[in-house]
This record gives sequence, C-alpha cells and structure tokens, in this order.
Amino acid sequence: GGLCHLGAVALTVAYCPTFREVAPPWVLQLGAFLIYAGYWLDCMDGKQARRTGSSSPLGQLFDHSCDALSLMAHFCITAVLVAPLSEQRRLVLANLVVLQLTFFLTQWLEFHLRQLRHQVAGLGTTELITGSVAAVLILSVSDRTHTGMLGVRLPVPFTDGINAAEGYMIFYMGINAVVMPLTVVATLRRIPSATQKVFAVLAVLPVVAVVLTTLFVWPEYIIQDHLR
Repeated sequence: GGLCHLGAVALTVAYCPTFREVAPPWVLQLGAFLIYAGYWLDCMDGKQARRTGSSSPLGQLFDHSCDALSLMAHFCITAVLVAPLSEQRRLVLANLVVLQLTFFLTQWLEFHLRQLRHQVAGLGTTELITGSVAAVLILSVSDRTHTGMLGVRLPVPFTDGINAAEGYMIFYMGINAVVMPLTVVATLRRIPSATQKVFAVLAVLPVVAVVLTTLFVWPEYIIQDHLR
C-alpha cells in the first residue's frame, strides 16, 4: 500500500513538478487507481498480521507512517487536478492543511480511546476516498482549462465568483469541516475522566492554532514560496 501511494506521488511530481502544468488524463487516472489500491491494501494488512500472529506496536507505527504518505498522494492528485486553474494559492495550501489535520485527529482519537474508528455519523474513510477518486476519474477526462468544466465561473455572494476547480476544493474542505468537529465531540463524550478530557482538548488547541495561522495570518509571499 505504501508503495502504491509513493508511486502516485512520484508520478504526479514527475509530470507536474510545479503543480502549474496540465497533467495528461492517464496520469490522473493511474494516480487515482494507485491511491485506491493503496487504501485497499491498507485495509488488509492489519487483518493479515493479526491472523498470522505477527502484529506488533512497531508494525502499527510503520502502518501509520505509510498512511501519512497516502495523504501526500491525495494532495498531489488534488493539486495536479485543480491548482493550474486556481488563482487562490492560499486555498490550495488549505487543502493540504485540512488533509494533515484529519490524519492528526485520527491518531488523537486512537490515543485516547485505544481504538481506530473509520467513520463518524455514517461518513468515513471509505466514502471519502471513493468519492474523491471518483471525482478525479470523472474530471480527468474533462477539458481542464479555463474554458472547460473546471474553469466555469460559479457565482459566490460578495465576490467576483470562483471557478469550479476552487469550488471543488472548498467542497472537499467543507466535508472535512463537518466530520472533524463531530469526531472531536464524539471522542470527548466517550472519555470518562474530566481530567483526560481537559488533556485531550489541550492536545488539540496548538494544532488548531497552527492551522488558523497558516490559513489566515501567513503573508501571501510566504505561501507562494511554501507551495513552490
């Protein structure tokens, strides 16, 4: 699974090193397939390790390290798909931040509840990955220029509007903006001790501060250099 995700990252970086190039459709399609194959294999390795009695804390740590690599694969595919059409570089960075935050919250939940949950309110990892991969496959065959599907201007109140590429990123972040607070609330309700709840909240606050600083405080030139 980790090799699949590494392959998706290498493929997108090779064809779109600055994320300004328009990738060939097959690059997006193969990248989407590698992401889904990596997720499918990731669902199998834990069960196989427990079946053969070879599971260990080190194996779990290695598994989560490969999961972190999958986030980079997701970001690379998303960036290659929409970044060439987006004038909002802060929005592109926000997608990377949200992806990293979801991974942090997953590990935060497992630390406090001693279990790794994959869904909140019926919406989980499988649905999000399947939906994002399906979107990549559909949009990969579209005209990814300012005159194509992703370049269509969408009316937004109090603004000059956004194109569909930016709308896609906002929609993706919106789903996570709903899931993440539900995850935090559901986790805190299941922590029995008030002291543990305070400790859990304190562990989240610095990360939230970093996210808000990244999205709203960093000057634009720093964001441009970071993405480059």
